[in-house]
Formats: sequence, structure tokens, C-alpha cells
Amino acid sequence: MKYRHPAVVSAVGLLALSLSACSSGNSTGGSAPGSGAPAQQAKVAMVLKTTSNQFWATMEKGAKAAAGESKTSLTAQSATAEGAIEEQTALLQNLAGGDYSCYAVAPISGTNLIQPLSAIQQAGHTIINLDSPIDTAAAEAAGVNIASFIASNNHDAGRMAGEKMAKLLGGKGSVAVVGGIAGDANSAARTGGFTDAAKAGGLTIVQEVAANWDRQLALDAADNILRSHPDLGGFYTANDTMALGAVQANQNNGTKAFVIGTDGNEDALTSISQGKLTATVSQYPSAVGRLGVDACRAAATGAALPKKVDAPIALVEAANVKDALAKFPEPFKEYANPFSALIR
Repeated sequence: MKYRHPAVVSAVGLLALSLSACSSGNSTGGSAPGSGAPAQQAKVAMVLKTTSNQFWATMEKGAKAAAGESKTSLTAQSATAEGAIEEQTALLQNLAGGDYSCYAVAPISGTNLIQPLSAIQQAGHTIINLDSPIDTAAAEAAGVNIASFIASNNHDAGRMAGEKMAKLLGGKGSVAVVGGIAGDANSAARTGGFTDAAKAGGLTIVQEVAANWDRQLALDAADNILRSHPDLGGFYTANDTMALGAVQANQNNGTKAFVIGTDGNEDALTSISQGKLTATVSQYPSAVGRLGVDACRAAATGAALPKKVDAPIALVEAANVKDALAKFPEPFKEYANPFSALIR
């Protein structure tokens, strides 16, 4: 079923927080589950990594849009930085004491939210995992049941980029890979998908580095790689922030290596439209946010949720970047929403 925006009866509430953190929320009037309200109503708490990063800010924006359209109560919180593990954990611990029917979370690490999620599980609330996976073994050990995991398929995103790079280079040449934080599951899946497809397409991976999702670190790394490999055919980066660093390295060194990023943020789309960045694999965090709210709405009706839902992805390049920009931050193509049929 394609994505629709059905309205439902409203739900209530906004839990105030006093922690020093980057936070935001919206709510609408009504009655929450557990207070005599009809079962189809939902009250959602969402904890993301950090809205100082455009990716997570866009996810929150998509969630708020879905909540507003359906009159669903939503409280959204995030840490002040992507590495602020203790802060994010404290945010969820505070929210865990609220009367929310559903908690949608994107953990900074695979395990940092396990303790508050265990309390949430014991209280009988639904847990939705967004984009960044909760460690399966840790969740099982703590008795935490993830009702649904909603994320882009990162391996497929990397594979899509690798196939495009191989086509651009005519099945021969050398490329470099710039990952995020070493050991990060999403980065590993993206770079792994790219490497598999690039090698299958006849390309040689000459170097792989970690640049911690940071533009300056990626610029420095790409500069060094280009000095060692001036005939490099291309860069693949695990996010667009690092891709723009690689684009700058091209300009600094007078080279013309293709650069393909991942995420599809607005700066990257603009760079493509200007003929700088070659392409990106858009991952539409806005859709992940929307799907997270819809998953909670479906769960409130007692529906059994699909355990895993792939969010939409799309390769954006010069040929379709105008369409992508016109629809940003929403996908420029329709996508499947399995929760629509479950919301009654």
C-alpha cells in the first residue's frame, strides 16, 4: 500500500523535561491509552540521536508532520551531540516514567538505551527502533522486545552506489572508501555494500578510512588519498557531510574523481545540481519518522507489526536532482507503508 495521511482521533499530552539537552515536541488534545481512551489512540515518545545533525532533524520533522496530520500526541527529544551517550540515555529514562503507549528510539550506540528500554518493556509499552539498530543480543538478555525496526537498507544503499560507480568508471579503475565511526553498524553496512558491488563491477579499492562522519576529517583524508593516488577514479562516502569534504579535496587538488555520498541531504542535492557532487543515495529520514509514528498508531490498535520495514532509498544524480529538490525532504517517488492497512 502506498503512503497516505489518514486522520485519526486525537491523543494527549506533553511530558515536560528539565534536562539540559536539545529537545522539542508537539502534542494535541484528547485522552491517552490507559486512561479510559479508545484503544486506537496513541501517545508517542521519540528519542533520536541529535537534531544538530540535519539527518535526525529531518527525521523529527517527518514524525511531527505525521503526528500533526493524524492528531497523534508526540513528544520528541534528542541529545545535543551525536556522541552524547549518557545524555540520550537520561532523556529516555525520564520519558520512561510517562504514560506513553509507544516509544520510538534511534540509539547512539547499540546498547546505551537498553536499561530504560527494559523498564519500558516491563511497563508493557510498545518499542519501535528507528534507523540505528539496537543490539539484538543485549535486547534479548534484557527482555526487550522490538516490535518493529524501521530503517533504510544500508547495504542496499551502498550496493546502489557501488553499481553506479562501476558504471561511471566503465568497469575499471581505483576507488577509495570513506566510512563513518569505526565499528558503527550503519557505516559498515553502507561501505560493505559499496565494496561488494564495486569489486563485482571490476573496480579496485585502494584505501578505506574512517572520518567519523565529519566533513573536515573527510577532506583531510581525501586530500591525503589523492596525493598518493592522483589518478583515483572515485570516492564513496558513508554520508553526505563527508562527501562534500571529498568534493572540496577534488577542488583543492585539481582532480576530477567521482564522489558519491549517502543520505540525500539538501546541501548534497544542491551540490549535485551545481555539478560538483556526482550522486548520493537518498535515505529519506523524513519517511522513517513518518513510519515510526504510523507504527505506534498501528500498535495502539493491537495490530501485530512487521518486524522489519525497509524505508525508501533512491539514487539521486544530475538527471533527477531537480525532482529530488522539489520534493525535499520527502521522497520524490511513492513508497510502501505497511502500517497504513493496520491503522483502524
